[in-house]
Amino acid sequence: MGIARLLLIIGMVLPVQLVAGAQVPAVLHAEPAALAGQGGQMEWIAFDGEGTLWALDRSSAKLVAFDGSLKPVRSFGKAGSGSDRLQQPVCFSIEGGRAAVADEGYFKIFSLKNGEPLNALSPQSPEGAYTQPYAGFQLLPGALLLTGQTFTDSKHMAEGGAAKVSTLASISLKDKRWAFLRSEEVRAAERPAFFLFGRGLGAYWPDQRAWAVTQKLPRQVVLVDQDARVLRVSEAVPAKWPVLGPLDSPQQQMMAWVQEKYVVALLPAGKRLAIIWHIPAGASPRYEIEWMGKDLRPLGTTRLDFPVKFAPDDIFYSATADAKGRAFILILKRPMGGSSSSALFSVDLGRP
Repeated sequence: MGIARLLLIIGMVLPVQLVAGAQVPAVLHAEPAALAGQGGQMEWIAFDGEGTLWALDRSSAKLVAFDGSLKPVRSFGKAGSGSDRLQQPVCFSIEGGRAAVADEGYFKIFSLKNGEPLNALSPQSPEGAYTQPYAGFQLLPGALLLTGQTFTDSKHMAEGGAAKVSTLASISLKDKRWAFLRSEEVRAAERPAFFLFGRGLGAYWPDQRAWAVTQKLPRQVVLVDQDARVLRVSEAVPAKWPVLGPLDSPQQQMMAWVQEKYVVALLPAGKRLAIIWHIPAGASPRYEIEWMGKDLRPLGTTRLDFPVKFAPDDIFYSATADAKGRAFILILKRPMGGSSSSALFSVDLGRP
């Protein structure tokens, strides 16, 4: 398994103050789904603005589009190195007929219409700040929004002391200029958790005409407009990074993410935002939805039931929702076992 893919799959519902009078369902049921002709090889999914579901087939280095019946209708991508090809794609983000793909240490942007390469961005700024393409990003009309770890103080980070890091940054698609929108200081004791759970998550929220983003931990939702300007910020839960033990091996990393509570997805559902949490529960993890209103205040929680029990090392890998509240969830089965497969589920979030 490549290091990019390992760190991608690594990534608490805690008591929160709820809005009085808000009504949310007690439980939602996920149902099995399947992408026709794909054999469980897909590892990332996202809807485009037209309601077409796209999936990443890493085995053939292609992005594949599916119709409403989950039948493939078109695809693009050529295996190989270079700005016009995909060598080790791990995830992607879609906006306005374009897809930004994390691949080969770059962000590569392609046309969804014909697969033509449009742009390529380096994960390192001229001033020395850097991120990992798999750490999380969202494609905006004029910028790439970096939603995960961006290191701006590599000297202190390398020395093991407290270091300033960016938790939200952007790269202009026009002049490739970097801007740092939010940052914080990470202490030495928090570094293991930061490296594990500092990956960003996000989705376009049509009702708010903005992008909602957070990290796996802490859950702090930030709304960002199309010009990469911060509009609103929720409270952070938990308020600080958890303190973890040593994470010197993949097995120790696996135990850390199996035993912690953390966010796995943000999904828009009309006037509400669904925040899905991974919750450790003995031999089989469970999942719960925390609902948030447009003011970014919690509305309540919903149990998310699946028709199967998951193994501790099964990973909630990717999720996406269309404008009607129809969501798909991709679970990676036994990714540490050497021959993983993926399982797809659908759930109706509704449009309250």
